[in-house]
Amino acid sequence: MRAYLGNPNMNRTQCFLCRAARHDSALVQMSPWNEMAEIYRRGQLETDPIAVAYTLSRHFEFQIRQPANDNLKAGQVPVPELRAVDIYWHYKMHMLEASNELYNTIREIRSAEYLLIGDLRKPVIKADGKRGYSARKKIVPLLNMIWTQKRQYMSLKPERMAFHNPTYGLSVADVSAFANKNQNWQQINVEDYLSKETAKRAKVTQGSAEGGAKRSRSG
Repeated sequence: MRAYLGNPNMNRTQCFLCRAARHDSALVQMSPWNEMAEIYRRGQLETDPIAVAYTLSRHFEFQIRQPANDNLKAGQVPVPELRAVDIYWHYKMHMLEASNELYNTIREIRSAEYLLIGDLRKPVIKADGKRGYSARKKIVPLLNMIWTQKRQYMSLKPERMAFHNPTYGLSVADVSAFANKNQNWQQINVEDYLSKETAKRAKVTQGSAEGGAKRSRSG
């Protein structure tokens, strides 16, 4: 995360998103905040958290900060700039929401899984002198434990857990809607592509037939 976004401000008392409800800040319309929550919520399914944080930083700048500061009233504190890394840190560390916690836990389990798989193969020299690989037996029980935990966490339903917030949290319905949306998109585009290709082929076939007919008549 730091390699892409930099170092976050870990002081929660200075997090603007944690303090956004303070009465002396600029008045902000609710719709951009709701859109920000939707981008975050859908982004958990569709893309990497770092990419989502960058998208949210641009949304915050152009849809929230600039419009609010353009309409400041007397005594109101301007909305400060918000870096992508601070948005990332807020959603990852400052929010106590069931599906967010579950999502982060599963990602950490997967990271551990990939590290173990990377260390599973041990280079060896075979009896015939050729190089090869063998499994590190000590890692196999750890992998089995990781896979068991992964299955357990993947079977949990966040909407049934404490602190689930439907504004920010994922649910089984979100997954279904996302899958259906993409299936519909794929189906529409496949049909469009096939219809265009069919039309092209029909024109080529028709042109070839007309050209053959003209050549027959001229011969």
